This record gives sequence, structure tokens and C-alpha cells, in this order.
Amino acid sequence: MRGLVVALPLLLACKTEPPDVDCSTVSRGIESYWAQRAAAAESEAERADIIQITAITAARLERHCKVDAWSPELIICVRAVFRLEDSGCMKKFTPQQAGALLMDDSAPRPVGGGTGLGG
Repeated sequence: MRGLVVALPLLLACKTEPPDVDCSTVSRGIESYWAQRAAAAESEAERADIIQITAITAARLERHCKVDAWSPELIICVRAVFRLEDSGCMKKFTPQQAGALLMDDSAPRPVGGGTGLGG
């Protein structure tokens, strides 16, 4: 019985999502990666382009996360990476969610790399 008392809280802890798993955190991976690239940019123009495109892409991810009702598992996956195609996250999208994101061409293509969002 004592083992059950110890194991139950551990089991419940494994099922609990971190408290900040919401759409406002979904772009952390992209923001972190591109912040490093911006810091290493060779010119102010390149740095400004990276910062602008990162903001647009982050807003795009957050919007799709909210509108398309991304699961906590998907949010955790997406926020940990900067390229969706290479990450394994694409298989966590429903066909409708993936289609909505990939067909959205509202974000310009990034400078010197890519966010992995269809370009």
C-alpha cells in the first residue's frame, strides 16, 4: 500500500503539463535561434531583417496555435525547435492544422536560413 501512495503522486506528476504550455510560448525555439543569428549578423540591415521576420513568424505561430487549437504536446514540440520539418513535430499536427499553417504565406521568408515553415 505504501508503494501505491508514493507511486500515485509520481504518476500524476508525469501527466501534468508544465504551467506555461500555451500559445504564448509556442515560438520560443524560433525566437531563441534567430536571436543568436541576429546577434551574429554582419550588418545592421541583416539584423533588422532577422528581428522583423522573427516577430512576424512568432505572431504567425501564436495565431495558428490559438485559431487551430494546438494540443499541449504540439506546443511543447514546436517551441523546442526552429525547423518544423526536421523536428518530428509535423506528425503531431492534424491534417487541418498542418494545412492551415503551411498554406499561410503571410510571413516573409527569413534571411540566410529558414524557419522551416514551408520555405
